[in-house]
Amino acid sequence: MRHDSTLVAARILGPLLVVAGIMLITQPHRMLTALGGFLLNDALLITGGFVSLVMGLALLTYHQRWDTITAGIITVIGYVMTARGVVLLLVPDVLDTAADIVMGQPNALPIVGCVMALLGVWFSYTGYISGTLRVDTSPR
Repeated sequence: MRHDSTLVAARILGPLLVVAGIMLITQPHRMLTALGGFLLNDALLITGGFVSLVMGLALLTYHQRWDTITAGIITVIGYVMTARGVVLLLVPDVLDTAADIVMGQPNALPIVGCVMALLGVWFSYTGYISGTLRVDTSPR
């Protein structure tokens, strides 16, 4: 059986986004506290920047496809993770502005959490259910 990079990425990102989305929906105050602590700790900013950069570059190296909607969204997530890593490492002051905007909007985190959770459900379905229903017709 040939492994499709979109299905593998969807299987990894799907559950991750579901859990992260549920956490944003159910625990927004905890997330805001963590965000405040994260912004005050340069070691965490640098570590988070390198982790995000490595994960984004790995995702782009392994999966840079645009042939389906799911593949395109996964590729965009790779670009966003790479850009986030660069911003965390080179211009962390931009995060202060973004954090102020998020903290000024009490419903921002639950709304983002809903979008993340729904995207995670879609990826999980694509990776675990829809992907197993495919028939590989490519010649060997």
